[in-house]
This record gives sequence, structure tokens and C-alpha cells, in this order.
Amino acid sequence: MLFDFFLSYDNSNSVDPESVLRGFFSFVEKICVSGVRREVFVHLLVVRASCALMLQRDLGLSVASVYRGLNSLVELGLVERVMPRRDGVGRPYTIFAVRGYRPEDVVEALHRASAGRSPVYSEVRKVTQLILEEYLEPRGLEEISWKEILRETQAYCKGFYSGDVARLVARELSQTGVKVWW
Repeated sequence: MLFDFFLSYDNSNSVDPESVLRGFFSFVEKICVSGVRREVFVHLLVVRASCALMLQRDLGLSVASVYRGLNSLVELGLVERVMPRRDGVGRPYTIFAVRGYRPEDVVEALHRASAGRSPVYSEVRKVTQLILEEYLEPRGLEEISWKEILRETQAYCKGFYSGDVARLVARELSQTGVKVWW
């Protein structure tokens, strides 16, 4: 887009391309000063909103590094802190969202944050991965029925009610593009 602007530039435009380029590179330098800041910003551009814990898990960085990157992005005005209202007990999650986020982005980030702290969620991820790798991929399937999810969950899942885990596994599978038949 920026490249197209410069290719189509002619002297009759009122915008000075050199000042636009200087502003653009100044912006890029501010973000790229720190590798952590760049990684956090790029990931937030993809997911639109996330809490620090999920960023830390997704990127494999320390919590302190993630918070430093987030705080510098907030200071630059590229990211906003969103404090959604919490009805239950406990400390509310602070969600960090790129400017121009949609409310649905925050809802999804809240879901990911609460699921990421749940011990059931680690079991859900494990069972989802097993179903993908050992059930669907070898057979070349892109769809699965609820009964098959429940059966596979009962076989792999220990220590949790398999019906609850199976519902979450079905949701995870559908988010990865697998058609789930109810």
C-alpha cells in the first residue's frame, strides 16, 4: 500500500513523500528497538487482544519481558489497556488490545485467558492434539462427530469429567477448521 503510493506519486500531490517516508521509518524504529516489543506487537496485530499471561505462553517469553513490551507499546499509543467488568470474585484480567479493536476481540481474549488458567484446559489441549494427530490426520479426515469426540476423550482423558472436556475439545477442533457434527 505504501509502496503503491510512492509508485503513483507525481508532483501535483500535496503530500510530500519524503516526510511520509521519514514518519513511517521513525514509527518502525520505535517498534523495532526491542525484539520483545516487536514480537508482542506483531502477535497482538494477529490476535487483536490478549492478556499478558497468554502472550507469555504464546510467545515463550518471560512475564517481565512481556509487560515491558506491553507498557512501551501503551506509551507509544499503539496498544490500549482494557479492563472489562468482572462479575465473579478475584482480580479482573487486564486485556491489552491494539487500537481499533472490536468488542468481540476482547471477549475472545477473556475466554482464552480464563481457559488458559483452568487445569481442565491443559487436558483439553492434550486431547485435541491427540485427536488431530492420531485420529483425523492419519485418516485424512476434516470432520468428526460428537460421539467420536466423546469416545476419544473418554479414552485419553483421566481425572476430569469427560463430557465437559469433550465439549471444550469440540470447540477447539472447530476453531482449527475441523467440522464438528453434533
